[in-house]
Amino acid sequence: ETRLLRVGSASLAQRRKTLGNGLASGVGEFTKQQLAVASEAAGFSPTVRGETLDIPGFAAVGRELLKL
Repeated sequence: ETRLLRVGSASLAQRRKTLGNGLASGVGEFTKQQLAVASEAAGFSPTVRGETLDIPGFAAVGRELLKL
């Protein structure tokens, strides 16, 4: 639950940022490469905008980050 909130908040904190860039600024313990891998494993391009994801999408990215 905490990871979901962190992923969602980081993805939406800065408008018009890509998912990878938003996560990189908000979830600092991962590299951009790791975030890109997690995004792709969740079924999203790292260039997708965070504002386009829904709650299950944020949860999928959070689950993939837990695997890293």
